[in-house]
Amino acid sequence: MALMSFVRTSCSIAAGFLSASMAWASWSVTFLTPPNAVGVFRDLSRVEGLAMSEQAGWTSFANGAQAGVWTGVANSWRSLHPAPAIESIATDVANGRSVGTVVTQISARAALWNNATSEWTDLTPPGVPLAGLTSIAFLGEEGWVQGGVVRVGADIRASLWRGTPQSWVNLHPTSYVGNSFVEDVSDTDQVGYVEGSVQERRASLWRNTAQSWVDLSPSGSTHSEATATDGRTQVGFALIAGVTHAGTWQGTASSWQSLHPAGASNSVATGVAGRWQVGYALFNGARRPALWRSSAQSFVDLASLVPDALDGEATDVIATPSVLTIGGFLRTSASGFNDAVLWSFTFCPADFNQDFQGDIFDYLDFADAFAREDPLADLNSNGGVDFFDYLSFVELFARGCP
Repeated sequence: MALMSFVRTSCSIAAGFLSASMAWASWSVTFLTPPNAVGVFRDLSRVEGLAMSEQAGWTSFANGAQAGVWTGVANSWRSLHPAPAIESIATDVANGRSVGTVVTQISARAALWNNATSEWTDLTPPGVPLAGLTSIAFLGEEGWVQGGVVRVGADIRASLWRGTPQSWVNLHPTSYVGNSFVEDVSDTDQVGYVEGSVQERRASLWRNTAQSWVDLSPSGSTHSEATATDGRTQVGFALIAGVTHAGTWQGTASSWQSLHPAGASNSVATGVAGRWQVGYALFNGARRPALWRSSAQSFVDLASLVPDALDGEATDVIATPSVLTIGGFLRTSASGFNDAVLWSFTFCPADFNQDFQGDIFDYLDFADAFAREDPLADLNSNGGVDFFDYLSFVELFARGCP
């Protein structure tokens, strides 16, 4: 039987399994600050980047900030800080490698770490006084690509590397006077902004060369930045009519879509993974860590999961078919400082479209994916979409969500 005809015939089954609303809530919140951290100003620790099994960021100690990585719990903290550096921060992680900045007595250096050994490579190009790395992406057999900035004379230049100082690529668009910055990289693109002045920034997209530069600044915006990319969707913010709006792009300025939640005075998106975006929204002067599912109406205040949370920010997100993981930091009344934190949500198996509830739309979305032979419908992971995947979903849907 053709897949589409089977889908149409079987849709009538769904009503028998459907309850009015099968809500599913399985959030966990894990604080990651090591016990010997020492608060400076408002910070103890922050998660800046996520990989499937590791989190990268930094922790404040008596002698300054130190780059490091975790594997899901506070006592897993491992410092990457090289001696005799003054301070260091890690900003992203991918497949066993972290990137960031090492500050010495005389300069800032672009740092690439091997997480297993804590050894680091200085990617600062020869003759350059200052550089820093913001992001890393794993390319499989081709290795890793890193993004960041380099100071050339008096100018800051958006930059790309492939693991060595000699691989440095200057991404600054030749037609633009001013500075440029890379904030994030994927396996196919880089995002950030160009800057004519501090008051004039334009969200930017590159695909490995300076000539590929795309101005993402939305119509009507006087200031914008792209902060993250997953290779398909770019996120960031734009200042429109005096209000900073979190938003998304799909490769062009005209594709801009605002995520700004009702009642917020400002909002910023800082991470993206498929349909998910994270960042923060400002309510009554407090930053609330934010999760979106591709629309302003989908806003979730992650601070509400911690009773004594005061403010914070979600910085990165990764998603699998069963688990959503978000990294960032929270300031609570108990601590008084920003603490590195992980939020994790385990989806009900029947919640196919991952909208936090099991309902008829999950059945319809699965049926559509099944008809298109979308790999997402390969529930038994046998490499193909077939009758047994449909039976598996019917069984999951029949069980419902608690």
